[in-house]
Amino acid sequence: MTLKNKRILVTRPCEQAGYLSSLIKNHGGISVRFPTIEIQSLERTEELLKCFDRINEYDFIIFISQNAAKIAIKKFFKILII
Repeated sequence: MTLKNKRILVTRPCEQAGYLSSLIKNHGGISVRFPTIEIQSLERTEELLKCFDRINEYDFIIFISQNAAKIAIKKFFKILII
């Protein structure tokens, strides 16, 4: 499949647009980066911290996106990497 020099608007955040832009280019298209959203994390509110304090009571933790999982791990979990 070729995109025949069609311009494709990539609206992903800057730091996440690379892969899609590469695919477009590799298939003969022209990637136009135009980020329309910025990924931001929530503040560490008391309510949110209470949820994480009780995290061992949960059977499942479901993140709705890769961004959500990365932010939660970075802001709320202390991970020991061996």
